[in-house]
Amino acid sequence: MTRDSLLTAAPPGHTAVCCVCHVLTHAPVPVRCDGEVTLYSCPGDVLTLTPGITPEEIAHSM
Repeated sequence: MTRDSLLTAAPPGHTAVCCVCHVLTHAPVPVRCDGEVTLYSCPGDVLTLTPGITPEEIAHSM
């Protein structure tokens, strides 16, 4: 390890907007993915979401 490696900035982390509270989070949790778009939640809101496919998504796909 060199002194220069200790003084360089950390790489940027992954950030996303929470699909519940619409706040930018630095610890996004993926909650929905339809192949093209992934929705993320912040850690505080992830427990308020229903896991899996919602009834609205089932009705929309028929």
